Amino acid sequence: PNLRTLEMSFCLNLRSPDFSNDSLVTIDLSWCTALIDSGLLSMYQCKSLQRVILAGCSSLEEPFLDARALQLLDMSSCTRLRDQGVQQIVGHCPSLEKLILRKCDSLHDPLGITLSGSAFDPTNAPGQIDLRDCAQLQDGYDSFVG
Repeated sequence: PNLRTLEMSFCLNLRSPDFSNDSLVTIDLSWCTALIDSGLLSMYQCKSLQRVILAGCSSLEEPFLDARALQLLDMSSCTRLRDQGVQQIVGHCPSLEKLILRKCDSLHDPLGITLSGSAFDPTNAPGQIDLRDCAQLQDGYDSFVG
């Protein structure tokens, strides 16, 4: 099938969906509060995937997302999201242009900027990163919150 958009927001009991459709361009799983990290593993099969909306998926901590064509990722209000999860996503999604992480209160150093001996390379980072209202950010993120 040529399904291009999958809208499953507010499926409160959705934990681990199967994405086996390589024609998907957009997936919206916003506010699927039971969605677990491993529930995103099958997205690698979606070779055309460009937009993923995971806003409010409060169970996500260190999701593995390997989507080479991904351009937009919205993980705002993912309150348990950890720095390592964001770093992994940035490293495995080379086409990522916009990353929205508003109100992700567990983030301290999501891009590894302040790590000792950090290999942070701003040329590999998405062009737009929204970190507004992330209460725990360390120094060095001023340009991402204004």
